[in-house]
Amino acid sequence: MVKNFLENNGEYSMIHIRVTPNAAKTKIIGKINDEKDQEYLKIHLAALPEDGKANKELIKFLAELLKIPKSKIEIIRGEISRKKVVKVTEPNIRIII
Repeated sequence: MVKNFLENNGEYSMIHIRVTPNAAKTKIIGKINDEKDQEYLKIHLAALPEDGKANKELIKFLAELLKIPKSKIEIIRGEISRKKVVKVTEPNIRIII
């Protein structure tokens, strides 16, 4: 059974994301699944994966996409990995692909 990339629990939301840094433009590419049937939101980032630049670009992009302050977004797993889990302190968010 595939686990959805977006989990809402009423208090906050968790987003499973697979990033590709150093892209031409920051944008959502679509959804992908890994070998364990975890679904990820695939995002290309127009930032290098050094000194936290790609993570900052991801947080900025998500804040603009969701129309919420950057302070409500936190990378809780995968700071130095392409696979990340992001916590959004906003209940019931929606991402339309």
